[in-house]
Amino acid sequence: MATYNEIRNAFKTLITENYKDIPIYDESIQQGFKEPAFFMQLIPINGQKENKNSKSRLIMVDIQYFPKDNSPEDAFDTADNLENIFKTSIDVNGRSLRIDYTQYETEYDGTGIVLHFEVFINYFELIREEPTGQTASEVIVKGV
Repeated sequence: MATYNEIRNAFKTLITENYKDIPIYDESIQQGFKEPAFFMQLIPINGQKENKNSKSRLIMVDIQYFPKDNSPEDAFDTADNLENIFKTSIDVNGRSLRIDYTQYETEYDGTGIVLHFEVFINYFELIREEPTGQTASEVIVKGV
């Protein structure tokens, strides 16, 4: 099973490996941070039971990048690089999750330029249902 925290950690690891000197903030932006910086948030979109043995999960990982000196060129270079990093799949504890698609946009948030790079993953999980009754210790067959 790939948990949300494991997926988030896999994304954080890949970003850290490619941007060693740039901090990554989770879930809440700290005031007074220095650019360049990343902010990353995992957003569960949908979880649906497909059958008695599996469920599907659709998630989006929103990677926000705050470029140094509000540079649009830096934002677009980072978008190109993130697109290469998250091209086809991501490894989560030995399991490869296919990336359905990515999209990005830049916006001015009132203080500077922000790149929103969004990664969408739709994956399946097996449902392990625990037996609810007692296990028979002995089976008696009559008429044999």
